[in-house]
Amino acid sequence: IPLWISRFIIKKDTEMGTILKTPCVGKNERVFEQYSFGGKADNGLSRTNKRFPVLFNVFTGTMSVFGPKSVTVHDAETAGKQNLKYSYRFRVKPGIISYADVYSTDKTTEDEKLRMDIFYIQNYSISLNMKLLLMYIKKVMTV
Repeated sequence: IPLWISRFIIKKDTEMGTILKTPCVGKNERVFEQYSFGGKADNGLSRTNKRFPVLFNVFTGTMSVFGPKSVTVHDAETAGKQNLKYSYRFRVKPGIISYADVYSTDKTTEDEKLRMDIFYIQNYSISLNMKLLLMYIKKVMTV
């Protein structure tokens, strides 16, 4: 689906802001552009709708529906120097829905989120993905 169609489906450009392309690090430490809506602070959209353009990344193969959370190039460079385990998350494609998205809170540290990503990679299964999907839906519906 072309990005302009996804933008039109959700809302007009003037209400949504623009589509941002953020350089992120993916599988095998390859850099890719992650798409998202941006440009407006809080216009009443849920996190899920703001992230709708990221489906384009799934269609092009740079991301998966499930996987570790995506990481910007800047964060990868900064955190990678501080924690040698950080590159472990680049063994698989980043996902729209991550273990950390579902189980973290505002108080969860970046190190804890990294441990969650590593847990997901080491314990990947279809049943874990289905559980994450159900938990993600529940979390989004209660926000």
